[in-house]
Amino acid sequence: MGLTPDDLQELLAAFEQSSWQEMTVSVAGDTLHVSRREGPPVTGRPADVAPVPAAAPAPTLDPPPAPPGAPQPDPVPVPGAGAVPAPPEAPGVPVAAPSVGLFWRAPSPGAPPFVDVGTRVGPEDVIGIVEVMKLMNRVPAGISGVVTAVLVENGGMVEHGQPLVLIDPSA
Repeated sequence: MGLTPDDLQELLAAFEQSSWQEMTVSVAGDTLHVSRREGPPVTGRPADVAPVPAAAPAPTLDPPPAPPGAPQPDPVPVPGAGAVPAPPEAPGVPVAAPSVGLFWRAPSPGAPPFVDVGTRVGPEDVIGIVEVMKLMNRVPAGISGVVTAVLVENGGMVEHGQPLVLIDPSA
């Protein structure tokens, strides 16, 4: 079973939202190669796969600047962003999402989360999973310490580089 049109749309959306310069995905004989670079694909890639140009970024509608001295409007929260506000006093080093995707706090539905606030972790301990196109990417803590905040809800959509948890290395 190869890539479906829905799979292609999801892959392209993930690529557009990422900071990746190039991506190649092969599934059951189907290969998709996209690149932000101009020219032929990077050497070592299949020669019969032409680069798919990335879509132009969507225009943004920024409100006009307010006159000096006018009150500034509060930012509008994006529904479903999956972010959990960190307590202002939560110390720690952020552990960032390695890619765009869905963040899972537990290895399977109904299982206990990998970490909670107060969990002591080592650099190799898994703090969660980022799912991209049904590929599960384990996210290691990267440092030793104690988890002081979990910043993303289970199943929340995350962006590349978005902080997932805070870890206090001095605890």
